[in-house]
Amino acid sequence: MLKRLSTHLAITFVYLALGLSLGCYYTATYFGRTGWPLPSCEAISGVLLYYFSVINASTEMQAFHWMTVFVAAGYVWISSLWYASKRLTDAGDQFMTLGLPVALATIPMLLPIPFMVRWMGGTNDGFS
Repeated sequence: MLKRLSTHLAITFVYLALGLSLGCYYTATYFGRTGWPLPSCEAISGVLLYYFSVINASTEMQAFHWMTVFVAAGYVWISSLWYASKRLTDAGDQFMTLGLPVALATIPMLLPIPFMVRWMGGTNDGFS
């Protein structure tokens, strides 16, 4: 039970970090009208889910909404893979066996977080 909970927490953390990384990237590139294609299913699904479920709320609530859609998109992607593998073979018995490796595959997209946060928070008066 504890292992399942820790695995779910790890998956959720990774997808929250993905949302943060892509949020920083999107914010930094949006005003310059430039960008690059989102390489993973979770990334593009999160962005599409955000735009199709946009809420008219404060900036803080929109940021919370942005972060949660990536967790939802990640779990939908893992669940889809798990369901497909279970239907195609008898080897797909455990969601956790598939979930964490799939989530960890997004780590290369998380690497810019420290640079982006530092760059975006830097002002003439220090970090803000």
